[in-house]
Order: sequence, then C-alpha cells, then structure tokens
Amino acid sequence: MVYQKLKNLDSYYKECTGDKIILNDVKYFSLEEREKINNALMTVYDSSSISMVPSCDCGLRKGGYLLGRVCSACSTTVRDIGDKTDPLLWLHALDDMPNFISPHFWIMMKNVMGKRIDGMRWLSDTSYNPPVGVFDFLIAMKNSIPGFERSYPYLVNNIETILIYMQNHSAFKIPNKKLLLDGIIDLYRRDKKIIFSYHLPIVNKKLFVMENTSKGKYTSLGIADVMDTVLQFVRTVNDPKLTLNKRSNAMARIISDLANLYQYYYKEYLSRKPGVYRKHIYGGRSHFTFRAVITSIPGPHHYDEVHVPWSIGVTVFRPHLLNLLIKEGLTPKKASRLLFNAVNNYDPLIEKVLNLLITNSKTPGRIPLIVQRNPSLLIGSAQKLNITRFKTDITDLTLSISILITAAMNADSNFI
Repeated sequence: MVYQKLKNLDSYYKECTGDKIILNDVKYFSLEEREKINNALMTVYDSSSISMVPSCDCGLRKGGYLLGRVCSACSTTVRDIGDKTDPLLWLHALDDMPNFISPHFWIMMKNVMGKRIDGMRWLSDTSYNPPVGVFDFLIAMKNSIPGFERSYPYLVNNIETILIYMQNHSAFKIPNKKLLLDGIIDLYRRDKKIIFSYHLPIVNKKLFVMENTSKGKYTSLGIADVMDTVLQFVRTVNDPKLTLNKRSNAMARIISDLANLYQYYYKEYLSRKPGVYRKHIYGGRSHFTFRAVITSIPGPHHYDEVHVPWSIGVTVFRPHLLNLLIKEGLTPKKASRLLFNAVNNYDPLIEKVLNLLITNSKTPGRIPLIVQRNPSLLIGSAQKLNITRFKTDITDLTLSISILITAAMNADSNFI
C-alpha cells in the first residue's frame, strides 16, 4: 500500500547531508549573493545546458573525477544529478517566535476552513485582509474565545482550542467537513511533534526550472512569488527595528506562501491529466493486464468469449507459463529463453501450456477477465468475459470479442 505521511522537517534537515544554506544567516543581498540563491532555488537551462554529467550547482566544475570536490565559485559540492534531490535553502524560526507549522498541515487546515481565502493566514497575520470577506465562523471565533488575537504565536499555542471551536461550530457539521476536521484533530493529537519544526525547507530546485531564451528568462509565477517572500523574510530577520507584530506576520506569510506553492505544484504538475500521478500511477499498467485493438469473432460463438493474441498470451501469463514449463522438465533458464523467443514465434510446446491454462482454470475451459473500454462512464463499458482461445497466428495482434457486446462499450470493432 502507498500512502502519504507527514515528516518532521527537523529530522529531514538532519538527513540532508548535502550542501545547505541557512538564509537567516545571510546579512545582505548583493547581486552575487542573489545569484547564488537563485542557483540554489531554481534549475536554469538553456539550449545546451541539459547534461547528466556530475557537476556543482553553477556548472563551473563538471566531470565524474571531480565528485565530492567543492566549487570555489558557488561553494557547492560536485554531485551526480540523481543525488541533487534535497533542498539547498533553509530557514529557521525567529528566536522570539514559535516553531514553523508544517506547510502540509497548513494546507489541510486551510482547505477544511474553505478555499475562498486562507483562513490560517487570517488567524496569524494582521496584514492579511482578503477583499472577498472573511468566513463567518472566523468572526464568531474572534468574538467568542477569551483572549483571542490574530498572531502567529497565538495560533501555535492555541491551535487545539481553535480546532475544538471549529468542531462545535455549525459550519463543520456537514458530513464531508466533519470527517476531514475529525481527521485533522486526530492527526494533531497523535503527531504534534511532527507538525512543528525549527527548520523549514525552501523547495527542491529540481521542481522548478528557469529557461534562458533569446527573449529573456522564464519561470513559473509560483516560484517567483516564493522568491520574493523568502527575501522579504530574510530582510525581516536582519531588521532589529521591526516590531513583534511584523515578525509574527512574517512567520505566517512564509508558511502560507510555501503552502500555496506546494498546492500550486500538486495541482499543475502532479494532479492534472498530463501530470505525474496520471502518467505513473493512475495510468500505469497493472499486473496481468494488456491493451489491444479489437476485432469481431467470426463464426458461431458465445457472446462472452474472448480470443487473445499469441504474443499477449505469452507475455501476460509469463509467470504461469514458466511454472508449467518447469513442470514439463525444462530448467528455469531454458524455460525463460523459450518464452522470450516465443513472443514473436509460434512454438507447439508454448501452445500446449497456453491451452493447459484454459483447461486447468478454476472455471474449466475459460479464464475470466474484465474487458474495459475507456471512458468507463456507462454500464457495459467494463464487462466480465472469458478467454476461451489463444490465437496461434502470430501476425494477428488483435483481441477478438463478440459483436453482440460492442454496443454497450461504445466500441468500433473491425469486422472479419
């Protein structure tokens, strides 16, 4: 089972053994310093710079023989491109402020409150006054909880009080919101130490690309906004004249902007139709599945029959065929070699064991399978059918099904 789990960012900081820049320690921002931060925040490409050769971040030192060396220009270590997966830029909490709230937990809280505004930021940043208006339950909370104030320290120190107030408010009695809120409360009580951390990473540079073109430099708006927020936060750190309230606002703003960036990245690059989840998880091929062009079955047949192409039978049922071939007296190596050769060549022994699969099935004479044609929106788009024959003509790569069931699938079969 694959699932998401919150990770304590202080533990993550200790695990990152590569180069790290603590931005709180940067005292001024010269052009050279800003360029260094840009290099740590974004991957810059031009038409000739995409390379798999180990290098430092600025690209001055390249080559496998330099692995582990420190570049004199950017002060980063020469590493393989696959090793450069940890964030280089980090912040630590201000001395007179509580630790950072995990941006992922911030997203959970923000979404359960409502997506029209950032309710978490309103609770912790007095400079945030959304033009669309504040949620009614936030105004009621402000007037109901004794000693309530809009500040980051108050939010951190009283987050359970806020959660309990929300749990008892009518706005969160709706089943979906109640379920989400109950889950957040349970998470907070169970993993409180994971939610708060002294260190905060500023995104992995692999996620964001700046492209140099003849017309200028281009990057996404999301990372540009975070860059501005990061620089503003560091200026706040180094300004002794700023009031406690403004330092509180700065803590809330940096977490809010990072949370927005994560959410933007999930939406634009991971969750959309061409995104990573669709490509590698939802759209990934499951075990013992296949895809083929369909044709009709000629002659008398049952409507639930399926005739499978030779090459698909050999590859999809490979583990079963290996087992049967070993029982026939072949060594695992010879059986594997025979199957490899049989993908594009007819073999009588392979035909024999393919037919044994049908004969020895739990439903003798047929192997059950689900045939589905996307989009699977209507009843009949997916149907339980049965493999009754593996084709022996290696040039026929089509899956043959009955013309009687194609209408339900909204399928266009090629008639034979």
